[in-house]
Amino acid sequence: MPVVREYETLYIITPDLSEQDEAKHVEALTSVVTSAEGEVIKNDIWGKRKLAYPIKKKTEGTYVLLRYNAAAGVPNELEGYVKRTPEVLRHLTTVVTKQQLKEEARKVALAEKREADAKKAAEESAKREADAAEAEAAAEAAAEAATPEEEQPAAAEVEASTATAEAEPATVESEPAAAETETEPATVESEPAADATEPAEEKATDEPATASVDEETAPAETASTETSAETETAVNE
Repeated sequence: MPVVREYETLYIITPDLSEQDEAKHVEALTSVVTSAEGEVIKNDIWGKRKLAYPIKKKTEGTYVLLRYNAAAGVPNELEGYVKRTPEVLRHLTTVVTKQQLKEEARKVALAEKREADAKKAAEESAKREADAAEAEAAAEAAAEAATPEEEQPAAAEVEASTATAEAEPATVESEPAAAETETEPATVESEPAADATEPAEEKATDEPATASVDEETAPAETASTETSAETETAVNE
Protein backbone atom coordinates (compact mmCIF):
# COMPACT_ATOMS: atom_id res chain seq x y z
CA MET A 1 0.00 0.00 0.00
CA PRO A 2 1.52 3.37 -1.08
CA VAL A 3 2.41 5.90 1.61
CA VAL A 4 0.11 8.90 1.58
CA ARG A 5 1.56 12.25 2.45
CA GLU A 6 0.38 15.82 2.50
CA TYR A 7 1.78 18.01 -0.27
CA GLU A 8 1.63 21.63 -1.38
CA THR A 9 2.07 22.70 -4.98
CA LEU A 10 2.39 26.43 -5.66
CA TYR A 11 2.19 27.29 -9.36
CA ILE A 12 2.04 30.54 -11.37
CA ILE A 13 -0.23 31.04 -14.38
CA THR A 14 0.48 33.68 -17.03
CA PRO A 15 -1.53 36.88 -16.39
CA ASP A 16 -2.69 37.21 -20.00
CA LEU A 17 -5.42 34.60 -19.63
CA SER A 18 -9.06 35.32 -18.95
CA GLU A 19 -10.76 34.14 -15.78
CA GLN A 20 -12.37 31.26 -17.64
CA ASP A 21 -9.01 30.01 -19.02
CA GLU A 22 -7.42 30.31 -15.56
CA ALA A 23 -10.26 28.25 -14.10
CA LYS A 24 -9.68 25.57 -16.73
CA HIS A 25 -6.02 25.14 -15.73
CA VAL A 26 -6.88 25.11 -12.03
CA GLU A 27 -9.48 22.42 -12.66
CA ALA A 28 -7.05 20.42 -14.79
CA LEU A 29 -4.38 20.33 -12.06
CA THR A 30 -7.00 19.42 -9.47
CA SER A 31 -8.21 16.53 -11.63
CA VAL A 32 -4.65 15.18 -11.80
CA VAL A 33 -4.75 14.70 -8.02
CA THR A 34 -8.25 13.26 -7.85
CA SER A 35 -7.64 10.88 -10.74
CA ALA A 36 -4.72 9.38 -8.78
CA GLU A 37 -7.03 8.77 -5.81
CA GLY A 38 -5.65 11.77 -3.97
CA GLU A 39 -7.59 14.11 -1.66
CA VAL A 40 -7.68 17.86 -2.33
CA ILE A 41 -7.56 19.76 0.97
CA LYS A 42 -7.71 23.31 -0.41
CA ASN A 43 -7.23 25.12 -3.66
CA ASP A 44 -6.50 28.83 -3.03
CA ILE A 45 -6.24 31.35 -5.85
CA TRP A 46 -4.09 34.20 -4.55
CA GLY A 47 -4.60 36.36 -7.63
CA LYS A 48 -2.12 38.40 -9.65
CA ARG A 49 1.16 39.36 -8.00
CA LYS A 50 4.43 40.88 -9.12
CA LEU A 51 7.18 38.37 -9.88
CA ALA A 52 10.55 38.59 -8.17
CA TYR A 53 12.16 38.49 -11.63
CA PRO A 54 10.77 38.26 -15.20
CA ILE A 55 9.73 34.80 -16.37
CA LYS A 56 9.19 34.31 -20.10
CA LYS A 57 9.12 38.11 -20.40
CA LYS A 58 6.31 38.33 -17.84
CA THR A 59 6.59 40.52 -14.76
CA GLU A 60 3.30 39.40 -13.15
CA GLY A 61 1.51 36.12 -12.66
CA THR A 62 -1.54 34.51 -11.07
CA TYR A 63 -0.55 32.48 -7.99
CA VAL A 64 -2.44 29.30 -7.05
CA LEU A 65 -1.77 27.09 -3.98
CA LEU A 66 -2.93 23.47 -4.13
CA ARG A 67 -2.75 21.34 -0.95
CA TYR A 68 -3.60 17.67 -1.13
CA ASN A 69 -3.06 14.19 0.33
CA ALA A 70 -1.70 11.74 -2.20
CA ALA A 71 0.82 9.01 -2.92
CA ALA A 72 4.42 9.81 -3.69
CA GLY A 73 3.92 9.54 -7.48
CA VAL A 74 1.22 12.28 -7.73
CA PRO A 75 3.66 15.24 -7.62
CA ASN A 76 5.46 13.75 -10.63
CA GLU A 77 2.21 13.60 -12.56
CA LEU A 78 1.56 17.28 -11.74
CA GLU A 79 5.04 18.15 -12.99
CA GLY A 80 4.35 16.39 -16.27
CA TYR A 81 1.19 18.42 -16.79
CA VAL A 82 3.04 21.68 -16.06
CA LYS A 83 5.74 20.87 -18.61
CA ARG A 84 3.09 20.28 -21.27
CA THR A 85 1.28 23.55 -20.46
CA PRO A 86 3.13 26.75 -21.45
CA GLU A 87 0.52 28.89 -19.64
CA VAL A 88 1.99 27.66 -16.32
CA LEU A 89 5.15 29.72 -15.81
CA ARG A 90 6.54 28.07 -12.66
CA HIS A 91 5.61 25.50 -10.03
CA LEU A 92 7.03 24.26 -6.71
CA THR A 93 5.93 21.17 -4.77
CA THR A 94 6.86 20.60 -1.10
CA VAL A 95 5.98 18.06 1.57
CA VAL A 96 4.02 19.46 4.49
CA THR A 97 5.95 18.60 7.68
CA LYS A 98 4.58 17.96 11.16
CA GLN A 99 6.20 21.16 12.40
CA GLN A 100 4.42 23.09 9.69
CA LEU A 101 1.12 21.50 10.64
CA LYS A 102 1.64 22.38 14.33
CA GLU A 103 2.48 25.98 13.43
CA GLU A 104 -0.59 26.25 11.25
CA ALA A 105 -2.77 24.77 14.00
CA ARG A 106 -1.35 27.28 16.48
CA LYS A 107 -2.11 30.19 14.14
CA VAL A 108 -5.66 28.94 13.59
CA ALA A 109 -6.26 28.61 17.35
CA LEU A 110 -4.83 32.09 17.97
CA ALA A 111 -7.04 33.60 15.30
CA GLU A 112 -10.11 31.88 16.74
CA LYS A 113 -9.23 33.09 20.26
CA ARG A 114 -8.81 36.69 19.06
CA GLU A 115 -12.12 36.52 17.28
CA ALA A 116 -13.85 35.13 20.39
CA ASP A 117 -12.26 37.83 22.60
CA ALA A 118 -13.33 40.58 20.23
CA LYS A 119 -16.87 39.21 20.14
CA LYS A 120 -17.01 39.01 23.94
CA ALA A 121 -15.67 42.55 24.33
CA ALA A 122 -18.26 43.85 21.88
CA GLU A 123 -21.06 42.11 23.78
CA GLU A 124 -19.87 43.51 27.12
CA SER A 125 -19.60 47.01 25.70
CA ALA A 126 -23.09 46.80 24.27
CA LYS A 127 -24.43 45.56 27.63
CA ARG A 128 -22.77 48.46 29.50
CA GLU A 129 -24.18 51.00 27.08
CA ALA A 130 -27.66 49.50 27.42
CA ASP A 131 -27.45 49.57 31.24
CA ALA A 132 -26.26 53.18 31.23
CA ALA A 133 -29.05 54.25 28.88
CA GLU A 134 -31.63 52.47 31.04
CA ALA A 135 -30.33 54.11 34.23
CA GLU A 136 -30.33 57.54 32.61
CA ALA A 137 -33.91 57.11 31.39
CA ALA A 138 -35.03 56.02 34.87
CA ALA A 139 -33.32 59.05 36.47
CA GLU A 140 -34.96 61.45 34.03
CA ALA A 141 -38.38 59.90 34.64
CA ALA A 142 -37.92 60.19 38.42
CA ALA A 143 -36.82 63.80 38.14
CA GLU A 144 -39.81 64.72 35.98
CA ALA A 145 -42.22 63.05 38.41
CA ALA A 146 -40.70 64.62 41.57
CA THR A 147 -40.27 68.30 40.58
CA PRO A 148 -43.30 69.61 38.63
CA GLU A 149 -44.59 71.66 41.60
CA GLU A 150 -41.17 73.09 42.43
CA GLU A 151 -40.66 74.27 38.87
CA GLN A 152 -43.81 76.45 38.88
CA PRO A 153 -42.57 79.04 41.51
CA ALA A 154 -39.23 79.11 39.74
CA ALA A 155 -40.99 79.89 36.47
CA ALA A 156 -42.99 82.67 38.17
CA GLU A 157 -39.78 84.19 39.54
CA VAL A 158 -38.21 84.09 36.10
CA GLU A 159 -41.23 85.84 34.59
CA ALA A 160 -41.19 88.53 37.32
CA SER A 161 -37.46 89.20 36.85
CA THR A 162 -37.99 89.40 33.09
CA ALA A 163 -40.81 91.95 33.52
CA THR A 164 -38.65 94.04 35.87
CA ALA A 165 -35.75 93.96 33.44
CA GLU A 166 -38.04 95.14 30.64
CA ALA A 167 -39.50 98.00 32.76
CA GLU A 168 -36.11 99.43 33.82
CA PRO A 169 -34.95 100.46 30.32
CA ALA A 170 -38.25 102.30 29.76
CA THR A 171 -37.68 104.43 32.89
CA VAL A 172 -34.13 105.21 31.89
CA GLU A 173 -35.23 106.27 28.42
CA SER A 174 -37.93 108.65 29.80
CA GLU A 175 -35.43 110.65 31.89
CA PRO A 176 -33.49 112.10 28.93
CA ALA A 177 -36.78 113.08 27.30
CA ALA A 178 -37.75 115.11 30.37
CA ALA A 179 -34.36 116.78 30.43
CA GLU A 180 -34.71 117.76 26.80
CA THR A 181 -38.18 119.26 27.48
CA GLU A 182 -36.86 121.45 30.29
CA THR A 183 -33.86 122.84 28.43
CA GLU A 184 -35.60 123.76 25.17
CA PRO A 185 -37.69 126.77 26.55
CA ALA A 186 -34.61 128.25 28.20
CA THR A 187 -32.84 128.28 24.88
CA VAL A 188 -35.83 129.89 23.15
CA GLU A 189 -36.09 132.64 25.81
CA SER A 190 -32.41 133.49 25.64
CA GLU A 191 -32.55 134.29 21.93
CA PRO A 192 -34.79 137.48 22.27
CA ALA A 193 -32.49 138.75 25.01
CA ALA A 194 -29.61 138.58 22.60
CA ASP A 195 -31.69 140.47 20.00
CA ALA A 196 -32.66 143.20 22.53
CA THR A 197 -29.04 144.05 23.19
CA GLU A 198 -28.33 144.72 19.56
CA PRO A 199 -30.38 148.08 19.24
CA ALA A 200 -28.83 149.38 22.43
CA GLU A 201 -25.38 148.82 21.06
CA GLU A 202 -26.31 150.41 17.75
CA LYS A 203 -27.74 153.51 19.54
CA ALA A 204 -24.64 153.80 21.66
CA THR A 205 -22.50 153.72 18.57
CA ASP A 206 -24.64 156.38 16.83
CA GLU A 207 -24.45 159.04 19.58
CA PRO A 208 -20.70 159.75 19.28
CA ALA A 209 -21.11 160.30 15.56
CA THR A 210 -23.80 163.00 16.17
CA ALA A 211 -21.67 164.75 18.75
CA SER A 212 -18.75 164.97 16.37
CA VAL A 213 -20.96 166.52 13.71
CA ASP A 214 -22.16 169.23 16.12
CA GLU A 215 -18.60 170.04 17.12
CA GLU A 216 -17.62 170.51 13.50
CA THR A 217 -20.56 172.87 12.67
CA ALA A 218 -20.18 175.06 15.81
CA PRO A 219 -16.99 176.92 14.68
CA ALA A 220 -18.52 177.53 11.28
CA GLU A 221 -21.57 179.24 12.79
CA THR A 222 -19.33 181.48 15.03
CA ALA A 223 -17.27 182.58 12.07
CA SER A 224 -20.36 183.59 10.08
CA THR A 225 -21.69 185.64 13.00
CA GLU A 226 -18.47 187.57 13.30
CA THR A 227 -18.44 188.29 9.55
CA SER A 228 -21.99 189.72 9.70
CA ALA A 229 -21.07 192.06 12.54
CA GLU A 230 -18.08 193.46 10.68
CA THR A 231 -20.22 194.13 7.62
CA GLU A 232 -22.81 196.03 9.59
CA THR A 233 -20.09 198.22 11.18
CA ALA A 234 -18.61 199.06 7.83
CA VAL A 235 -22.03 200.16 6.46
CA ASN A 236 -22.71 202.39 9.44
CA GLU A 237 -19.45 204.14 9.05
